[in-house]
Amino acid sequence: MPARRNPSPDVTSATLRVAVAGSLLALPVAGAVGALWRGWRGAAGASVGVLTTTVFFSLGILAVDALTRGPAAVVLPGAFVVYATQLGLLFLVYVLLRQTGLVEPMAFAGGAVAGVLVWQLCHTVAFLRARHEIYPGLGEGVRR
Repeated sequence: MPARRNPSPDVTSATLRVAVAGSLLALPVAGAVGALWRGWRGAAGASVGVLTTTVFFSLGILAVDALTRGPAAVVLPGAFVVYATQLGLLFLVYVLLRQTGLVEPMAFAGGAVAGVLVWQLCHTVAFLRARHEIYPGLGEGVRR
């Protein structure tokens, strides 16, 4: 029986839950800072920035989790492609919102950066606190 390489669903769901909760807690703070800095357009821009990073990074966790269920040789390159796609789409959203003029572009960028930092902090804390196997499959087939 081959050893499992992917983290348990509990680790993935716990990590996702904590990171999304942390990002949503940062949302009103980013909105308030954006409002103080650039008015209602700043509040909207910062809030959309945090929400955009939360959605993209949530989908990224699910994509990387799906990658870990496949061959080990594609996990690291696939994770890089997922991350590069997230950043590219984030930039595309920034450009599109900047052209519409509905939100303050610098507030969106600030909210996106704040969202990424909060996401990474919460994601790291959740992963470190989660219980996961260090050596999956070690001792399988050994009888005592």
